[in-house]
Amino acid sequence: MTQAWPTHEHATVRARIAKHRELDEIIQGVGFNSNERKGCAIGCSLDKYDHAEYVRVVGVDLRTAQTIDWIHERLPRENSLDWPGRVAAALEPGADTSLVFDRLLLWALERWGKGDEHLERAAALCQRRCRGEEPSSEEWSAAYRAALDALAALDALAALAALAARAARAALDALAARAIELADSLEQILRACPTGAP
Repeated sequence: MTQAWPTHEHATVRARIAKHRELDEIIQGVGFNSNERKGCAIGCSLDKYDHAEYVRVVGVDLRTAQTIDWIHERLPRENSLDWPGRVAAALEPGADTSLVFDRLLLWALERWGKGDEHLERAAALCQRRCRGEEPSSEEWSAAYRAALDALAALDALAALAALAARAARAALDALAARAIELADSLEQILRACPTGAP
């Protein structure tokens, strides 16, 4: 079982994020600039850009850490400023974070994958895992690859559309709206993690 805040640094990290927020040091596009003391969700949580360290301190898996970072970079600026604090506040010390990524992926697949057989197959596997039944590695590798490729293609298509036509502001707005939805869902999933002994 993966537990939130295994190093018991929640108060320190939360205070660090609050200070960066107060000083307007939470930015997008930069992991962490140590000279200016500015950075992204991961950087301002640790005062350095290091996903492995974020995993160690916060107690989420690498996929979740990368998703937190991905969401931060795609949120509208005004939403991105509060995102690191929302994540840190949502996690209770000792909460079981083992299924956070799977629950978020299931939410996204169910919301945006309807009608695509690969995405629906991946959603079914995520449902099984979230119920405590572990699908075989063969089932996972085939479905995960197809699902993640399809989700990446959606992201790439939106980004490509925005680059190809500067007038395609709607594509960027749609991507930002999707990031806001993912952020809200991830925060709810983190808050709903069952807690054990801190």
